[in-house]
Amino acid sequence: MKIPCRADRRSRYRAVGSLLAAWSLGLAGLIAGCAGSGGYVGDPLLRNGDLPGAIEAYRAELAGRPDDAGLHRNLGAALMRAGDNDDAISELETAQSLDPEDASTSYFLGRAADESGRSDLALERYTDYMSRGGDQSRWVRARIQQIAMERALADVQSALQRENQLSLDRVPVNTVAVPPFSNLSGDEKLAALSRGLSALLITDLTQVPELRVVEREKIQVLQKEIALGTPQTEAPQESPVDFQPIETVIGIQQRLQVLLVPGTGEAYYQGEADGTKRVSYLEAVKRFQADHQLTADGIAGPKTQSTLARAMEETAPTPEEPLALGHAMDPRTAARAGRILGARRFVQGSYVPIGDRQIQLDASILTVDSSEQSAGEPVSGDLHRVMRLEKDLLFSILTALGIEPDPATRRALEATATDNFLAFVAYGRGLLLEEEGRTSEALDAYREAVRNDPGFRMADLRVDALTATPADRDAADQAVLDRNTKVGKDPVDRLMLTGTWGGIGPGPAVDRDGDLYPTVTDADKVAGSGVIIVEGDLPDRGGAR
Repeated sequence: MKIPCRADRRSRYRAVGSLLAAWSLGLAGLIAGCAGSGGYVGDPLLRNGDLPGAIEAYRAELAGRPDDAGLHRNLGAALMRAGDNDDAISELETAQSLDPEDASTSYFLGRAADESGRSDLALERYTDYMSRGGDQSRWVRARIQQIAMERALADVQSALQRENQLSLDRVPVNTVAVPPFSNLSGDEKLAALSRGLSALLITDLTQVPELRVVEREKIQVLQKEIALGTPQTEAPQESPVDFQPIETVIGIQQRLQVLLVPGTGEAYYQGEADGTKRVSYLEAVKRFQADHQLTADGIAGPKTQSTLARAMEETAPTPEEPLALGHAMDPRTAARAGRILGARRFVQGSYVPIGDRQIQLDASILTVDSSEQSAGEPVSGDLHRVMRLEKDLLFSILTALGIEPDPATRRALEATATDNFLAFVAYGRGLLLEEEGRTSEALDAYREAVRNDPGFRMADLRVDALTATPADRDAADQAVLDRNTKVGKDPVDRLMLTGTWGGIGPGPAVDRDGDLYPTVTDADKVAGSGVIIVEGDLPDRGGAR
């Protein structure tokens, strides 16, 4: 298709737009609703804080374009900001199904899930947002770490209180835990290496696909709970809960609220015990049935009820050896620690100085059946290169576990978090101080680590976690919101100015200067006629061509 156009030399080339007027009506419907372009009717309302108006406008526009991922995303964001998190999650999950690659959808879905207390979903979506290079990530990084600690605390406390219901049978055989390294010298000046080395080793092992690694936070929480004298075991009590008969839905719900899924520290049923046969209740019954070799149909008949009653009776406490994770793991209590943490094996590292300038690292692998094997010969070298020595120890451990990393994994494992010894020591000191509850001093230590090595990501993350504020959260919300409701020039105007849109162009002579929306050159400076050639069909959306 060729469209001739001739402009008066006394006019500006804006007149080219008038020759395209016949296209404008069709193109307007085609491009006004492009996601993220500022074309949604509700966008200015959302930017200006008119949440009811924005929600109404988005819903009205969705009636005509129900498969527009951007509309669902922005509606979800408006609902989240209005406090309607359940509806926000529904809209954002729809947006995600339509456009799984959109980082902003992951951000808002994480926020809505976080606000509604769904920490698992929040952690999943925040992590996805970060993996897609999400900006304004300081607060998100901090929140990921905070959620991990909150979950670790809840899991470990629950496991300590009901550990007799836990079983190692459901713990994957490839699950390992790494307690703090043992300081065999007892030299307090080297105490910081204990936490720093274990943190490095956990980070490295997490990159090995063949392994599942217990989070450092869980071990940290367990240490703290033991130090505070948390009861070793606690049988489920009928009081203050007044259990209803097991033949009733409420009675079954109450018992499933107490019984834990083996190896997880989580109750089968986490909803309200109100007699409603909601989906979460039926799924809880099915999981209990499957774990006890019953037909998993969600119907709590006589067999399920009797099995449920027997499971409740089997929760009586039995004497246990005291736990201690501050030094080398005791083989006599490995099985108990494994049940609580959900681990089949423990990688126990140790270190000892050799003279004033050298250090030796060693490790052993302890299984929950109390068997122990060496992780190879000890490694030794210069104290200031202890971060490199940890890599040598890591590969010895993997060999002992029967794992040979592929070339790509090996290259990733060989990279050190920092080569600055002073930064590493400050980071380890921060971990130790944080465990002791000395948060302000820990923050100073982490900042010292970052000053010594600005690229030390592990230390920088701890600074974020300890300094993020609600103001950072609000700034992140606004930044992601602005990016998806940004004000831009009307694409029809751009077409009429430049003849460039969606494959159309180049248009009339323009002074571009790198500007997406350039200034049109005066007609006196260019030839007075030209032809715009459009090859192929215009993009088709919503029937507009």
